[in-house]
Formats: sequence, C-alpha cells, structure tokens
Amino acid sequence: MKSDALEPGGDGLVIYTAADGTLEFRLWEIKKHDATSLVSKTINRAGKQLKTRGHEYLAKLSGPATLASTGELAELYDSMLELWFDRSSRAGVGVSVSASDTHTPGGRRTFGSIRTHFPEFSKPSQTESVVLAMPDFPGFASRVQEIVWSGL
Repeated sequence: MKSDALEPGGDGLVIYTAADGTLEFRLWEIKKHDATSLVSKTINRAGKQLKTRGHEYLAKLSGPATLASTGELAELYDSMLELWFDRSSRAGVGVSVSASDTHTPGGRRTFGSIRTHFPEFSKPSQTESVVLAMPDFPGFASRVQEIVWSGL
C-alpha cells in the first residue's frame, strides 16, 4: 500500500475489525531472503526496521487515507500514529519473508526477535510473522519480475 512501489518503507497495512467490533491495524514489513545466513537474521532486520521507522511508514500510509476515508475508518487513520506510539492493543506488526525451501525455519526461536523488538505488544495477535518457503525461490522471483516488467 505505497504510492511508489520502489520506495523503501512499510510494505503493508492491514486493517480489520476485532471480535469486539473495534478497528485494529498491523503494519507489515515484507522481505526476501536469498542469503546463506539463517532466515531469523532477515526477520530480525525487518523487526528493527519497523521499530525504528514504523511511525514514518504509518505517517506516509495513513496521511492520504485520512482525507479519503470517512467514519470509523477515518478516525482510525487519524489516530494511527498515536496508537502506534502508545503501543495500543489496537496496533501491531507483522513480518513476512519469502525464501527458498532450504531456509524453512527450524523452530520457534526463529521469530523471537519480533517479540524482543515489540515487548509492549503483549497480545499474541499483535506480533505476526510468516515465512513463505518455496522451491527455487530465485527462479520464482525472476519470473515474477519478468511478468511485472513486461506489462510496462
């Protein structure tokens, strides 16, 4: 959800209605992992990026949306930065990493750095992570790039 797909920054903003009817959001950082190091290093790097620059990403994402939205959604966008700085239960983070299947996580500690970076997000749903591991990730990435650029 960025105006410029090549701009660095938060890669996704998910807004949903919680069980109690309030709107919540998660700021996602999406990375690729094609290094020989453990995938946990990429997850840690993404978590650090969200911790140090998440407020900047939210400002870029929520500013224009505040003007284009109405009602409860506009109120959420308007209060998003405050909710972020307060580490509100309505805020949270997510990290998604795409990698070759040789980098499939080996245990629960792989995602531990997210909780370390955001200990104030105490609800389990406030810190989410996923690794999408597939055979021949570099080949897949090249093919996707080929398809995307062919349309321009």
